Amino acid sequence: MKLAQVFGAGCLGVMVLVGGCVALFGVGAAKVSRDRAAVDAKIERGAVEIETTADELVSTYKANEVRADERFRRRIVAVRGKISGVKKGLGDSPYVTLAGGAGIVGVQCAFDSARSEELAALNVGDVTTIVGECHGLFGNVHLRRCALKSD
Repeated sequence: MKLAQVFGAGCLGVMVLVGGCVALFGVGAAKVSRDRAAVDAKIERGAVEIETTADELVSTYKANEVRADERFRRRIVAVRGKISGVKKGLGDSPYVTLAGGAGIVGVQCAFDSARSEELAALNVGDVTTIVGECHGLFGNVHLRRCALKSD
């Protein structure tokens, strides 16, 4: 009988823990979804917080990543630069890379796959402006949820 009580109490504890985690992460996921929708709406409206060039963005990150994050991270940024690549990443998600000066680091701009037709018209060497949310330096400087800005 005691074994059944201990086992029952243990199962109840695990269920409470799992339920609490689901509730906690479920609420967090809803907030993230709302935040993404708000960012997407800002990008579509062209509500740019910072305008810069790919060269300036990359050189700022190379000089001091902490300071660059304070200035650019989680902000809607319009970046103008020369296209060095139009490719697909994991899950066939398209991205455009803008050259960032003389080094190998550039600005990698991730797009929704619904924009593939739009991106197919781009060519390496074209100069364009891309608007997206800056997510910092991970090899390249990364922008997410991007849109092409008509010049």
